[in-house]
Amino acid sequence: MFREDISGYSEPPRPPRKKVTPWVPVVLVALVALGVAHVAGLTKPIKSMAIQLTGIGRPPGSRLVGDWESVDDPMFQRISYVSPKGNDDGTGFYMADATRGKTQVLFKIESEDRSGRHVEMAEFRFGVEENYRVRYSVAGDGRSMTREYDDRHGNHISAQYRYIGPPTEEPPPIYDAR
Repeated sequence: MFREDISGYSEPPRPPRKKVTPWVPVVLVALVALGVAHVAGLTKPIKSMAIQLTGIGRPPGSRLVGDWESVDDPMFQRISYVSPKGNDDGTGFYMADATRGKTQVLFKIESEDRSGRHVEMAEFRFGVEENYRVRYSVAGDGRSMTREYDDRHGNHISAQYRYIGPPTEEPPPIYDAR
């Protein structure tokens, strides 16, 4: 064939393309990723990470919610802070694993600094009838904190904690921290 014979050839029209919105593939990939994470047993760690990541930038009192573990606190080895539903007055409770078993501690947030790192609380420990003034320094990423207080003998305690996951305890049905 010569070039002149080909020049009259035209390509047949293409069918119109269906428009796919850009968010559809993203949603499909996200659903597949969540399914794979669930099958692999990663749902709880992902939830934990999401809770902590959404806590960045909020006051430290709100970043305390969750389970914390310490190796150097003589009073508590593990603490589970719970955010009571419908209670915005700075009061709450946490369950603690102490050397003598579990104990419930009521707290009232006395002050939080503007930098979002430090919070001071008044705490009342049930069963022992002790009141403490406790100072917390929460890391910006919410993965670690320092808990400082004076024990009943007047010794200053500074204990390190690391975040281990969302709270495992449920708030009691009725309590009054005042």
